[in-house]
Amino acid sequence: MSNFFKKIKKNLLANKKNYFIDDEEYQGEGEEEISGSEEILVRVENIRRSYFFWFYLTVILVFIILFTRLWILQVIQGDYNKTLAEGNRIRTRDISASRGIIYDRQKQVLAKNIPDFTLVVYAADLPKKEEEREEYYQKISEMSAIPLLEIRDKIEPKKDKILESVVLKENIPLEEAFILEEKASNIKGLAVEKRSTRGYITGADLGHLLGYVGDINEEEYRASPEYDLNDKIGKAGIEKTYETYLKGADGREQIEVDSSGRLQKIIAKRDPLAGDSLILSLDLKLQKKAREMLEAQLKAQNLKKGVVIVSDPRNGQILAMVSLPDFDNNIFESPTLKDAYPSLINDPNQPLFNRAVAGVYPSGSSIKPVVAAAALEEGVVTVNDWIIDKGFIEVPNQYDPSIIYRFIDWKAHGGVNIIKALAESCNVFFYTVGGGYDRIKGLGVERLDKYFRLFGLGEKTGIDLDGEAKGLVPDPEWKERTKKEPWVLGDTYHLSIGQGDLGVTPLQINNYTAAIANGGTLYKPRLGLAITSSLDEKTTDVPREVLRKDFITSSNLNIVRQGMRACVISGSCDKLNVLPVSSAGKTGTAQSGRAGEPDFGWFTAFAPYENPEVAITVLIENGGEGYVSAEPVAVNILNYFFSSR
Repeated sequence: MSNFFKKIKKNLLANKKNYFIDDEEYQGEGEEEISGSEEILVRVENIRRSYFFWFYLTVILVFIILFTRLWILQVIQGDYNKTLAEGNRIRTRDISASRGIIYDRQKQVLAKNIPDFTLVVYAADLPKKEEEREEYYQKISEMSAIPLLEIRDKIEPKKDKILESVVLKENIPLEEAFILEEKASNIKGLAVEKRSTRGYITGADLGHLLGYVGDINEEEYRASPEYDLNDKIGKAGIEKTYETYLKGADGREQIEVDSSGRLQKIIAKRDPLAGDSLILSLDLKLQKKAREMLEAQLKAQNLKKGVVIVSDPRNGQILAMVSLPDFDNNIFESPTLKDAYPSLINDPNQPLFNRAVAGVYPSGSSIKPVVAAAALEEGVVTVNDWIIDKGFIEVPNQYDPSIIYRFIDWKAHGGVNIIKALAESCNVFFYTVGGGYDRIKGLGVERLDKYFRLFGLGEKTGIDLDGEAKGLVPDPEWKERTKKEPWVLGDTYHLSIGQGDLGVTPLQINNYTAAIANGGTLYKPRLGLAITSSLDEKTTDVPREVLRKDFITSSNLNIVRQGMRACVISGSCDKLNVLPVSSAGKTGTAQSGRAGEPDFGWFTAFAPYENPEVAITVLIENGGEGYVSAEPVAVNILNYFFSSR
């Protein structure tokens, strides 16, 4: 108010002419004197009124602005501000769903959930200022013994995701969890939560098949918006293939917290829905026995690498699948993973590599049943055609007859037809029907490739496991493209006995063995047998899928089967004669392709011969001849399979 009157005084002094009376005016008549004073007072009053008008107008305008702002905050933005206010005391937290249980065909548990304690921090409670967050991280590091840098690296990328919790430490022992819970109660936003971890009952027995789960990465998170950054996801094996079923649906709860972030009460809650249970076609006892038998054979030969696959030829179900060396998948849920993983990765024997589906090998003589079926189907030979095997064939160079190429057999077999050729694994016979010789024209590379592909080579089988290889069926275009060389007759001869560039997986060998056994139906191999919904406990079978059928006439396949049966009765598969059931098989020995390295041993078979229930394939890397290394493993497994029932 004093400033107001100072302004009046200033204006009065600046206008003396109007506000002061000189001597002559003062000495005039009384009425004029009174009139002059009144004029002064009127002018002063007008000035005061003018200033008060602007003062009150300013006050009114300020009041209007404040009222308008208050109306906007309370009415227009009321709901939004209410949410912000409640956000200081209301938290929304996800409740992780339990993964589905995995069983074998006898309902033996293979993978389950184990209660686990986890130290987490909620991003909503993090200090906003960087300096304060650093102090916050330091406090957590001191109470949990987690390195400061590790805490910062885990939290900072998620600090703006207010609904996210950040996992700082898992697999906390019970006693340590109690201690951490006590300490965490004094740090806002820090909590010890009870979650679950994956436990694999069988360990290494099913490491390659069940696979494992792990923390979701950025790429997986972007591809699957229904996941949170703290979720676990199937990384390999069955856990990966059936992730959609096994994961379940997370729950969610709204809780009220105090100023320290401690839980006061639960406002609302939606319970999680556990993942569906999965029943596999695997027989756990057979799986253990197959691994035991394979491991014993490898140890006897001082070797490390081998494969066993046992399937049901009637439907494509996998009963057992072993790849050695293997690994204990529990390591991926262990705090020691950081120390153990580098040794797994750097191991020259590649224990993480599933040779059964991803290993590509030369087939050796195990391919001969396919070549025999092709020759019969194309009319190259019949069961009544005989050739003389002197132990070799000699083929002159078509451009220079003085150059003679000799293709040898492992022995002179004398007179052979297609049944005896399969029984004794006669190379000369298959050179002849594959590449042609003397009076027999031969299939040629194009028709060989056609039937290899019909029996499933050169393409993935589609098994419900990740990492499957498709192998290689070579042809002239491939050789020209990759080796810059033309295809020659010698390539066709080598292809006819499973040598050269032909590459197959053990699963492909087993699958076409099953197709020969069942009369010509090539199934898509399957580990999944049935899925039980956690919502209504309804069990749904995983459907059988047929890749192709009736591509070989049954009469021709029957001749091939007779040849494989003769291999047991009088040929290189005679060790199978000890079984309590009839059987049929084929041995194979394949060159490794590396100088000085021992051959790969193959054996593939089915039983019983009359009504096959099982097809088995064994590979021993660098095991030498198949009937020496691989066949004994198959005999022991089949003997167990039929005797144990």
